[in-house]
Amino acid sequence: MFTGIVAETGTILEKKKISGGIRFKLRAPKIAPQFFLGDSVAIDGCCLTVVSVDREDLEFDLSPETLSRTIAEGYKEGAKVNLESSLCVGDKMGGHFVTGHVDTVARVLGMKYEGDFATLSLELKSDAKGLVAEKGSIAVNGVSLTVASWNRNSGGGVVDIALIPATLERTNLGLLGNDSIVNIEYDLIARYLAELNRKD
Repeated sequence: MFTGIVAETGTILEKKKISGGIRFKLRAPKIAPQFFLGDSVAIDGCCLTVVSVDREDLEFDLSPETLSRTIAEGYKEGAKVNLESSLCVGDKMGGHFVTGHVDTVARVLGMKYEGDFATLSLELKSDAKGLVAEKGSIAVNGVSLTVASWNRNSGGGVVDIALIPATLERTNLGLLGNDSIVNIEYDLIARYLAELNRKD
């Protein structure tokens, strides 16, 4: 379990194919030393297990399921990724409950700047129905954010999210451009409510 408050942006050093999946190495000098084999880390909002620790470097294995649901297969060497360690009992709850189980990906329609602030517009798929609400929570690349506006359409909808300067500086959201693809995790409570109300 996570809260969507990014601790550090790491750098992808290497990506290689392994039997059935992918292994990649990243550098995270600030937080890597605290991890051990088997620990959970959210990388762009996707919960992954540490399989190797070497001082400032961490390695992770990605399964076909993870690759099919996230942006991870598109990572290039040098890419910046958002990192967060899992919650411990007594930790501050700074954002909202983020499971690290990415629901889908979304396309960036635009980033409109107003001074040091920005509004991020994303095109969500049809699976967003009933899971997004104005002033509700959503995780984008693992960052806990608040929905500024939500405009539904037959194919899904467009969500606008206001970004403050600190978010733009401390996460990889400030690097996004038109047509960038991001990981999306819908609010956990909304997911369960949608399932309870689902009519088969």
